[in-house]
Amino acid sequence: MDRKTILTLMALATPVPAHAANGSAEVMTGDKATTVDVKSGGKVAPKTGIFTRNRANLPYEGNVGAFGLVDLTYGLCEGLNGVFEAQYGPGLGVVPRAGLQVSADFGPKLFVSSTVGKSLDAEVLAKIAYSLGLTDDVSLAAKLETITNWGLNLGAPNHNFTLGRARLGVNLDGLEVGVGADGDLEKNLNVGPYLTASF
Repeated sequence: MDRKTILTLMALATPVPAHAANGSAEVMTGDKATTVDVKSGGKVAPKTGIFTRNRANLPYEGNVGAFGLVDLTYGLCEGLNGVFEAQYGPGLGVVPRAGLQVSADFGPKLFVSSTVGKSLDAEVLAKIAYSLGLTDDVSLAAKLETITNWGLNLGAPNHNFTLGRARLGVNLDGLEVGVGADGDLEKNLNVGPYLTASF
């Protein structure tokens, strides 16, 4: 399957809720790969939300990678959601997860989840974003995201992977441009310009 077909299928598989609150599509052209990251989310009921994310990694050498997820959230109390998540990708199948999401208007977002089934692992996703307004339509933007996964089957947790993503750019009335970096603990780093459109 070629890259164009994969990107088209990922775009078509990204459901946008009827009462969509927001979404974004990002393309980063790095020194080792181009990445495409499409997110959408919104409320389907007063306490219930849906979030989808589809991400494609298109290396200049090697195999295309893709990953996606769908989250259903339910508000337990102010700033705390229960989450059921389905992750999917080539060779991965569908992996169900359940967890808790902590979110505050002024600070980082934290999502802790575990697989549901025989093969247990724990995953922590932490995100923080900062924006500094320069004019009514122009602002500086900085974002950090990290994901760490541990296997839990053999008693003591064993580290599976840690991924990090950083973005620094300028937001021009919903269109963000800047420099991004994606990496892991094995020193695999992909750096380059990015463009994000919000919808």
